[in-house]
Amino acid sequence: MRPRTGILAIAFLAIACASPPAGSVAPSTGALPPSPRTSAPASPEARTLALGGTPLEKCQIGTFGSTSALCGYLTVPEDPASPAGRTIHLRVAVIPARSATPEPDPVFMVAGGPGGVATASLAWAADTFSGIHESRDIVLVDQRGVGSSNALLVGPSPDITGLSEAEIDATIRAWATAELAKLDADPRYYTTTIAMDDLDAVRDALAYEQINLFGASYGATAVQYYIRQHEDRLRSVVLDGATLLEVPIFERIAASSQAALDELFERCAADSACTTAYPDLETEFDEVLAELDVEPVTTTIPTPGTREPMVIDVSTFTGAVHNGLLGASTSAHLPWFIDAAADGRWDEVANAILTVSGGSGGDGGPVMAAVIRCSEAWARYDPAKVARAGAESYYLDVQLAAAAEQALSCQYVPHGIVPVDDTEPARTDVPVLLVVGSADPQDPPSNVAAAPELFPNSRTVVAEGHGHTVAHLGCMPTIVDAFIAAGTVDGLDTSCVADGVPLPPFQLP
Repeated sequence: MRPRTGILAIAFLAIACASPPAGSVAPSTGALPPSPRTSAPASPEARTLALGGTPLEKCQIGTFGSTSALCGYLTVPEDPASPAGRTIHLRVAVIPARSATPEPDPVFMVAGGPGGVATASLAWAADTFSGIHESRDIVLVDQRGVGSSNALLVGPSPDITGLSEAEIDATIRAWATAELAKLDADPRYYTTTIAMDDLDAVRDALAYEQINLFGASYGATAVQYYIRQHEDRLRSVVLDGATLLEVPIFERIAASSQAALDELFERCAADSACTTAYPDLETEFDEVLAELDVEPVTTTIPTPGTREPMVIDVSTFTGAVHNGLLGASTSAHLPWFIDAAADGRWDEVANAILTVSGGSGGDGGPVMAAVIRCSEAWARYDPAKVARAGAESYYLDVQLAAAAEQALSCQYVPHGIVPVDDTEPARTDVPVLLVVGSADPQDPPSNVAAAPELFPNSRTVVAEGHGHTVAHLGCMPTIVDAFIAAGTVDGLDTSCVADGVPLPPFQLP
């Protein structure tokens, strides 16, 4: 999930450093570092794959280690311009095609975030996209800085409650300096630009001449970087839940989330069961916000971590609404959620907030996410532009606070290596399939409206009523399978989308 309701532990490291241009050097393969669960069988048994001449080993990948694959590590320079300097190991997993004679062009899948771990979060793709898995290898690479590719993590940020502005700066600066001292790395080199050069190095080391790319959310952003840098190696591209590079996604989130909420209200009003159960939903929503604006509510539900009673204020409530809009299953619960708040059932609301947030209130996170957010043009987050774009949004105050927090926090983050043309959009004649939910509160269809101009051989498919990332839903996998198989949008049958991506029913009282 690319955007957040706030920046978690983004205040990292204040270091003054020059930013030499990233060069291009040949990576090398090294001995496979120890990794868990390397004894489980990979399928098909007969195939052998090598990473730069080093055979891959059998492994299990996925969040619960449930997918068989072949794994290895590729050694690359941390600083591409200094091949004799520090090196890092990139974790690579290949889920072999079921066919004994697979197509020569695999599908590389790029994780979201920034900060997603591909070998953990994308192993499901082999089951979901069965047509791809039948005839093509699926390749997953943990992006530098996360997972098993030299993960750079920070711990919880210091408590700054009650401190003056000067004390806050001194406290965070001291903490950031200490965190930097723990890292055997230079965070400047953990940007999307260099990561996509890493991806191409993996392609070369696996001896694939051309590849197909699939990216969802931030992964779709990263794929557009690959288009800019290595277009000649692409056969086709799938962008799921994407925003074009030149579109300021963060500055539009307040407006995008309001549009998604408006669509939800309209769907409820058009659904007889929903409108009967919640006849005054929009009015209730406005009344809840007004009530919380006057006085936050203290519940009896303990907050994870502190175990103190959860306090629900406007930001907490609207953040939960935004998170709920991300998926069709959670958005189907929002009318009930709003009605429960209007009815004063705050403990039920608190439990629902914990569910939609995963029950986690933890801090800390990957350094690479902060470097990317603070350095790359696509992630710009000007508070004045946020205010203009989201002037009528329920989510505006949260986004204004997040934009201000990012501006402040980026003072402590090293500026990453980015290209001089980082503000330029990606352009390509390579076939591109874009899939998007009409009610996506972060990457709505309007954020890819210029795709036909930038990608003349493209098709945009919209799943009505759905939220963020939709390629795995309903009949969408069959469309993705067919597109990858054909390598063109010409003649692609998308008619099933009209009734092949069903929405879950609204939760009723």
